Amino acid sequence: MSEYIYISAWGIIYARQNNNLGNMNTAAILSQAEKLHQQGDLQQAELNYQAALAQAKSQQEPSNIASALFGIATLYNQTKRFDLAIQSFSEALLLEPEAFDINFNALVCLVNAKQDKEAKKRLSKVCSLVPNDQRMKEQLAAIASRLGEHQQVIELLKNFSSLSAQAKLNQISAFMKLEQWPAALAHSETLVKHFPKEPNVLSQHAICLLKMQRFQKAVEAYTTLSQLVPNNAQIHIKFADLYLLTHQSTQARQELNKAILLGDQSIQRFELECKVCRIENDKAGALVAAEAALGIKPEAEFAWQVKQDLGSEKDNAECIAHLPALIGEELLQQQKIEVEKVYSYDRQHNLFTLAKAYEKLERYQDAFDTYAIANELQNQHLTIHKKGYQPQVIEAQYQRLRSFPYVSSGSRIGENALKSKESPAHYFIVGMPRSGTTLVNRVLSQQANFQSVGESNAVANLFENKLLYPNTQTSTEQVVTDLKNMQASIDSQYRELNQISDKQLNLVDKMPHNFRYVGAILSAFPNCKVVQMRRNLGDLALSIYSQFFNVHHAYACRLADIAHAIYTANTLMDEWSRRFPEQVIDVYYDELVTAPESQFAKLFSFCELHWDEKYLQFHQEVVASFTFSETQVRRPINTHKLGYWKRYEQQLKPVFDAYQLLEAT
Repeated sequence: MSEYIYISAWGIIYARQNNNLGNMNTAAILSQAEKLHQQGDLQQAELNYQAALAQAKSQQEPSNIASALFGIATLYNQTKRFDLAIQSFSEALLLEPEAFDINFNALVCLVNAKQDKEAKKRLSKVCSLVPNDQRMKEQLAAIASRLGEHQQVIELLKNFSSLSAQAKLNQISAFMKLEQWPAALAHSETLVKHFPKEPNVLSQHAICLLKMQRFQKAVEAYTTLSQLVPNNAQIHIKFADLYLLTHQSTQARQELNKAILLGDQSIQRFELECKVCRIENDKAGALVAAEAALGIKPEAEFAWQVKQDLGSEKDNAECIAHLPALIGEELLQQQKIEVEKVYSYDRQHNLFTLAKAYEKLERYQDAFDTYAIANELQNQHLTIHKKGYQPQVIEAQYQRLRSFPYVSSGSRIGENALKSKESPAHYFIVGMPRSGTTLVNRVLSQQANFQSVGESNAVANLFENKLLYPNTQTSTEQVVTDLKNMQASIDSQYRELNQISDKQLNLVDKMPHNFRYVGAILSAFPNCKVVQMRRNLGDLALSIYSQFFNVHHAYACRLADIAHAIYTANTLMDEWSRRFPEQVIDVYYDELVTAPESQFAKLFSFCELHWDEKYLQFHQEVVASFTFSETQVRRPINTHKLGYWKRYEQQLKPVFDAYQLLEAT
């Protein structure tokens, strides 16, 4: 810890002695001990503290006993004899449990001893006693940040308008850890104005910009950062990761190569290399990077995923041979466990990888049992953190989305419109994840003057707050009026969010969950079509259940919740099909892969586009793919996964039962 903590401790001791001298002889011994301690004569200081402690105990002087214990505990902490220090602090606190100085330094000692669990308990007590002193609260916030108590950091610093640079960094970091990105960005913008060339400040600011999807600003921040610290490989790694998030794989490769040339051998380098090689369809390169990563971190989930997905039969066998031990036999045997003790990002992903390895060998019962363990672990983790799926909340949201009196702005799409420099078109492919959005995206994007923005969050950024969290004073009619008023600027805003500078490109957006906002899309975009993907219940449910999804897809880890999510999505999409038949088309994945020529011709006709069978050869062109479906879309269209759910017919029965019950109510 910083010297200030120790210096402040001595200051507190002097204050204690001046205010409560007690027995003069004991006080004199304590005063001499403190002086020796400050002068660095620790051995003699320790003897004096012990003498003062013995005399204070013999003469029954509680205050001096506490002072002597406090002094010797601080000395023990300074000399890294943490067990003795903790014992002495504990004895002092029995005498003066509300003393801020003892509590504070006991906290410092616990942190130094790496006893984080006890330190967190002590932190709570210290925070209840801390005076309203900015410097002291900044010190305490630094400790809270180190312990990962991010909400406490925010509480400690919230009432100060002018903080030190380090305290401000801790504050921003706390907002970032709690994923309160608007607040994090607002504070980082203030700090970066004062320290525009400080790497730590700029790095945090770049991350905040990225999370708020201010991609161009984030690129500018990382450009400045790489110029300030030109030979820092980790900055190039972060820069490359940013380019991947913005689907700029060529630039990502360039930044990665800079890190490699600088000799970077970190786990982050090899993880990024796996990602870039997969996007480039360089299977051999990805496997080499995966092996290197496992040499650094044997449980690295991304490396095992590469071996299972891209490797040989031997690689698949290695997954089955090694992953159970890395995951933990106790967990695989479904013994009673404490979820938060065993949960980790690597373990969670490795469970899915092991299940897929079993599946590749047609060991379907083993595969499903492992999927079930993975999903139950995820479900319990989300429940503990109060982020589980809430069916009633979803139903209320979808009911609200239906309630708006949307009015389509009409479609001017057609061959002439597409050739017009004034009428670029938008195509939104929506539906549940794993329903075939990637396939349709690849085919539609084959056309000249078309570009895919992938799974863009731009629509949610534009519409979510207006629709789901509006001002209570705003009527649904006013919201729709506001959407219409967006028409003049909607294309520019959307392109800016997606970093599309060419205003003439026709854009394809395959974000599945945009099915929620189809009414708003059609009201605000004057020139668009919506493709709603549907897939048979069994295959769709299995495909969702067998993938690791983030917290925003909390339904994915319970079969009944998957059924509810699919049912509510289907009923909402039914609403859009009924209300906007000229701009919304339902496409069934099963029919699409069974008869691709006729079904895509039908889709293109609806979209008023010219169909060419050469578009079905998309798999022959190596392009970046950034989704779970990257492997599938590099193969010709096939029916391999049709009816795949029947291999798990009995295990998936809860999905069908739950769906039928929803249909009946």
